[in-house]
Amino acid sequence: MTRILFLLLCVAPAVFADGGRLLVHGDAGPFRISLFGSPQVGPNDLSVLVQNAANGEPVLDASVQIRSDGRSFDATHDVPANKILYAAIVQLPQAGPVPITITVNSASTNGTIDVAPAPSRLATYWPYFAVVPAAVLLFALNQYLKRQRATRPRARP
Repeated sequence: MTRILFLLLCVAPAVFADGGRLLVHGDAGPFRISLFGSPQVGPNDLSVLVQNAANGEPVLDASVQIRSDGRSFDATHDVPANKILYAAIVQLPQAGPVPITITVNSASTNGTIDVAPAPSRLATYWPYFAVVPAAVLLFALNQYLKRQRATRPRARP
């Protein structure tokens, strides 16, 4: 029993779902769209799960397009092993975050979701890093003004 558990734990990091990890999940009109993948430079298998936003049931009769870098890719049920997913091989031109647009067209409705690059960590956390230098500067200004006041002669009443 422990050998089987050990083997499963060794193999587990190498096992991925159809489309990799969840990259974005959001609502677009009447749809809930989830994008799965492991983005890298070159060809990427990006998978899209389209669900009805009201009840969470998968939408299997939609037309799904993935746009990146000015090029459009049709996602179909042909590529993935899990036929609930729409998938396409998308060519990503550069390393790092790349803007991707997913458009879902159904018989009666449409939905679009933009996957914008996430802001850098420095841009997100800069206020926290700025607090310490600001506090040091305010303390130094306080000490300077106290010294100026102490060295100035007092006026007699």
